[in-house]
Amino acid sequence: MAFSSEVVGFITSSLTEGVAAVRDVEQLYYTFVRRGWSPDVFRHDLTSFEAIDLSLLEASPLLAALCWLPVAIVRRFRTAAPSHLLPGTPTGQTDLLAAGYVFLFTLVYLPEFPTHSQITVRYLLPIVPLLLYGVVRLAVVRHAIETAPQTLVGSYFGAVTLGGIGLSSVLAVADPAVGEAMQLHALIGLGTAVVGAASLLTSPFHDDEQVVAAGLAVPAAATTLFVLFSRTLYFQYGPFALDFVGRIVKLLLYLSVLT
Repeated sequence: MAFSSEVVGFITSSLTEGVAAVRDVEQLYYTFVRRGWSPDVFRHDLTSFEAIDLSLLEASPLLAALCWLPVAIVRRFRTAAPSHLLPGTPTGQTDLLAAGYVFLFTLVYLPEFPTHSQITVRYLLPIVPLLLYGVVRLAVVRHAIETAPQTLVGSYFGAVTLGGIGLSSVLAVADPAVGEAMQLHALIGLGTAVVGAASLLTSPFHDDEQVVAAGLAVPAAATTLFVLFSRTLYFQYGPFALDFVGRIVKLLLYLSVLT
């Protein structure tokens, strides 16, 4: 009975603190949009005064595609019959489960952010696959993938190749510190996030799936470059927690050499 009370108390306090944290706009900005350098907020002495932390959007710019979600929800309510709005299908139930997990997981951890010495807000990384699931569930994204797969793949590998060459040249000439290199990736991530979001938000006007496909490929390539450079140049500190991630990195490195 005492254990149950402790569990209920923990859940209640976590949710209450999470709801309170949602009202802190500055905290949300640092966690999800832009970390950067802020001595007043972060203890950079814990990272040898290197601004190595990235926000969730900086590390995963493809998530900017979720800006289309409100549009998709409004369209859904305007076109679907009331009986079809309930999650009665397996797909709808999966969507609800994913949304619920992301909401609760974020709400529980949100009061702890932004923390120090934390690259890519790692405690939120478990929700990234579910957020990417949300991106793929958008009809406009699925339509672009189905109708313009060659543009998607070609733009992705082209951006990885050209971006890799460009980044390698910049790093060789500038020889930046780790924090400076990470902030370069952060700015690239935000820039490509804007590209991806713009390709979706303008899709009703240009109605060109190739533009959307290319807009999705560019931020995906930015994340790939961040993973590759982080693994090979910035943080060579040990194996990956999940072995298949290491295998993917090796495959990407091999493909980048071939291209």
